[in-house]
Amino acid sequence: RHLAMIKAANLPNSVPPCTFDNFNQVPGTEAAFLMAKAYAEDQHYRPILTLTGVPGCGKTHLLEAIGRRALERGVGVRYAVGASLLDELRASYDKKDDDGDSPFQAVFDRYDHAELLILDDPGAEKASAWAMEKLFTLVNNRCKDRRPLVVATNLSFQAMRDHLGPRTADRIWDSGSGLAATATITAQSYRTAQLGR
Repeated sequence: RHLAMIKAANLPNSVPPCTFDNFNQVPGTEAAFLMAKAYAEDQHYRPILTLTGVPGCGKTHLLEAIGRRALERGVGVRYAVGASLLDELRASYDKKDDDGDSPFQAVFDRYDHAELLILDDPGAEKASAWAMEKLFTLVNNRCKDRRPLVVATNLSFQAMRDHLGPRTADRIWDSGSGLAATATITAQSYRTAQLGR
């Protein structure tokens, strides 16, 4: 069963796998690391955790670490990159089976019914109205039921509003009603850190 859960989680195929133990804690990552670890251990009081920061600063590593720790605890996980998720939903909507039915609902439900949904980089590209509505539905369902959602983004709140619409952004960044916690990584990109020296 555990192997089936790992496969269904669709986590990045990192070698070695990204965990909290092998996360490189450079200055500017401390708060996000502690919040991500507490969230993964279920020591959180808010269903949504949003990690922000420049590309390459360690957000995806922390997403994967959260997912892998959740799996160890027996929690069902589903990871998706925002653009790929929308492409998958759109493709399933256009397909028809032998009975003329679309597999869209089954694909949508895989994400909607996940115990923990992890979204990496939603809104990297401006989405169509249809795609924005589907993403809003996924996020809103989690908010209504207070089910876990972890998001990593390079976007500011205003940029996310512009790309995904105000309803989705307001929920992902909703600290006012206690739904979301936000951790900003201020470190520069690990990939390009050497270039600045």
